[in-house]
Amino acid sequence: MPDAFVAGTGTGGTIMGVGKYLKRQPQGSSMSIIAVEPAESAVMSGEEPGLHGIQGIGDGSKFLVDLDFIDDIVPIHTECAKKVARHLAIRYGLFVGISAGANVMAAFQWLRDNNAETAVTILCDRGERYFSCL
Repeated sequence: MPDAFVAGTGTGGTIMGVGKYLKRQPQGSSMSIIAVEPAESAVMSGEEPGLHGIQGIGDGSKFLVDLDFIDDIVPIHTECAKKVARHLAIRYGLFVGISAGANVMAAFQWLRDNNAETAVTILCDRGERYFSCL
């Protein structure tokens, strides 16, 4: 079983639904559920909503997210998410969008900071939507 499930939060439906499913699995109770939000609009971290460029996450609400269920929140800067999305395309042929870049960066940061080995995330969008901003 992975050490963590990492997902960006828009409405919060994905992280809550997938997270609850994974926690019900054998050995899943020890898995950490990690939310990703734009650093420029870190509402779940207690900051004010702000402008950011990670479409699909960080809309300034906590609509479906139960913060008591979330084990950690990782804020990611828009420019960092864009760089990771470009890296995934160039190095691995994964033409994904900015929120997928944010998820991957947050997973790596969480693994590093927690001396963990494995995390699962979702590459939730495709890159052709972002030609003008990648």
